[in-house]
Amino acid sequence: MELIMSCFEKIGNTITNKSKELARKAKTVSETSSLNNIIRTEERKIDTHYKMMGKIYFEKFGNSPDEEFLSSVEAINMSMAKIEETKNEITKIKNRNCCPVCGAHFKIDAIFCSKCGTKVRDEQQDKNEQAYKCRNCGHMLESGALFCDICGAKAENNLNIENEDQSEKKQETAVISVQPVETDTDNENRNPDPVNLPEYKICPSCGAKSDDPEAKFCNECGSSI
Repeated sequence: MELIMSCFEKIGNTITNKSKELARKAKTVSETSSLNNIIRTEERKIDTHYKMMGKIYFEKFGNSPDEEFLSSVEAINMSMAKIEETKNEITKIKNRNCCPVCGAHFKIDAIFCSKCGTKVRDEQQDKNEQAYKCRNCGHMLESGALFCDICGAKAENNLNIENEDQSEKKQETAVISVQPVETDTDNENRNPDPVNLPEYKICPSCGAKSDDPEAKFCNECGSSI
């Protein structure tokens, strides 16, 4: 019986000692972690002041830096120029389909603004660009490209876009210009119910359709509609 009690006592002591050791280690980890956080905070402060010092030096002596800072100043100037160039590209993209006069948005293939009639694209330039434009997504392709790098469509037929578009416009104009001759019988049998008008306008000069029901000018020829 005494032997059994002695064994339980040893086990209890071992558990107690292990618990104390674990508690001591946990306390050590907690204390060191707190101290490490203080170190990291101070290091961030130092980095902030380093950057402030560097910015002040660049602003004061960037035009005539010491030789040891010359490479860093040149790298900063190159990055700033790249940022400015990229911002200008973003501005061009945002304003690419906006009329420079009235600010109205126009279709990517429009030649005239449908709101004020301002010419927004050079026709000859448009013809040249069409040869390198993906007919599937409209992305500009590099010269000699066989596939569009955006949608993957074949680029081999891009040179035929202009002729096909002109042919389609002629067909549309021909269809629109043919009007049936009404007879007295047709007038008598005409349905008195109101008919819904099409949600687009047709240019009387070139026959092009405008998807904007409020358009005042043709996107293709600039005529008043």
